[in-house]
Amino acid sequence: MSFVETYIRLVDYSVFALNSLIRVYSKSSTPEKIFDFYKRIVKSNHKPDNYTFTFLIKSAAQLVDKNLGFAVHGTALKYALDQDPHVQSGLINLYAEMGSLRDLKDLFFNINNPDLVTQTTMVVACARLGDIKFARRPRCDCLERNDSWVNDATMVSVLSACTQLSALDAGQRAHRYIKYKKLQINTTLGSALVNMYAKCGDINTAMNVFGGMKEKNVYTWSGAMGGLAMHGYGKECLDLFTLMQQENITPNEVTFTSILKACSVAGLVEEGWKHFESMTKEYEIVPKLEHYGCMVDLYGRLGRLDETLRFIQSMPCAPNAEG
Repeated sequence: MSFVETYIRLVDYSVFALNSLIRVYSKSSTPEKIFDFYKRIVKSNHKPDNYTFTFLIKSAAQLVDKNLGFAVHGTALKYALDQDPHVQSGLINLYAEMGSLRDLKDLFFNINNPDLVTQTTMVVACARLGDIKFARRPRCDCLERNDSWVNDATMVSVLSACTQLSALDAGQRAHRYIKYKKLQINTTLGSALVNMYAKCGDINTAMNVFGGMKEKNVYTWSGAMGGLAMHGYGKECLDLFTLMQQENITPNEVTFTSILKACSVAGLVEEGWKHFESMTKEYEIVPKLEHYGCMVDLYGRLGRLDETLRFIQSMPCAPNAEG
């Protein structure tokens, strides 16, 4: 047992801190370790929440273990979190990864009033498993191709579902459909396209879309920066932040998530800490769980375990686990 694991066993962490560790390990090469932190939550007087289960489900999908997947789903039911939209989309993705089409359908038909994103996620998941016919059933009539349905808001939801499932082919078809319908690429739709391409692995097309947009807002810039950081272009992300500042665009909490990820990728601890502090000092932005998680990841990547543990201990207890 490592020093970190031994230390963690001795410290009484809050759900906030444990969720942060769960997030970090869900992105590591050993996602199965997050279940140890989940057990810590259960054994304490705390209660796991939808944020906890979002990453539990994600890790179960990575491990592609059917027994584990069923267990996670059952536990989500136990805590009455199965009707949470984020948990629902995660479970759909889980069953898609497991290749369990029958269980996927059972899950979907037990969802009360699924929202558009959940329905779109289901359609993309069925398409991935080769069941196009099911995707066209009346329950998924939100995706019927007619002019009264197609608008920029709907296509943003479709792109969001493609992003969640890393369905690049479906996202490309959606992009072609946007062009076919001659929908205006406004800041919202453009940002969704940039985000979809970046998170589905095509950073070049993401940046081409970004460069071709006539108008960009803080979310567009932040999405492009986050995409660069995700693909290992930490320096390029920070350079883009400099350009954003030159355009007099005020950064928000999403921007700083991208910046801190970039510092983590580039191994820039001091610069990361400088940006983390500037959130409150310069922009009056209260750091959330995501930002603390990025800092934990930054220290952890460089093997600075003592600093990682001290930072986790200094994390405030948020009003709720999502910060």
